[in-house]
Amino acid sequence: AAGIDVELPTGSAYREPLRDLVASGEVAPELVDRALRRVLVQKAELGLLDGGGLPEPGPLELDGPEHRAIAREVAEASIVLLENRGILPLAASPTIAVIGPNADHAPALFGCYSFVNHVLPRHPEVPIGFD
Repeated sequence: AAGIDVELPTGSAYREPLRDLVASGEVAPELVDRALRRVLVQKAELGLLDGGGLPEPGPLELDGPEHRAIAREVAEASIVLLENRGILPLAASPTIAVIGPNADHAPALFGCYSFVNHVLPRHPEVPIGFD
């Protein structure tokens, strides 16, 4: 979480680990205060602290044909294969090894902004799932 002011959506670097680092003196409270100040100033500039909140958004189309076309175009443009030394495609195998700190943390495997919990509370009409 080094260098960020807000940790989204289900991170664990702030909360207890950060509290413990501040308590131990490893992280200065001023560092946390500075990050908090930046977040609150930005919210104030956007009017988010004025009371009344933001108007509830109407129905939202998150996966329409236009969005899918753009997503596909971006995905195709972002694929880079520097060199294939006979590794791809992977051979069919009955087992594979998934290792590392997120090996048993499925939401981390989807990427940072694919968590459905960002959308569902405000847009219950949007179906959950992946194609």
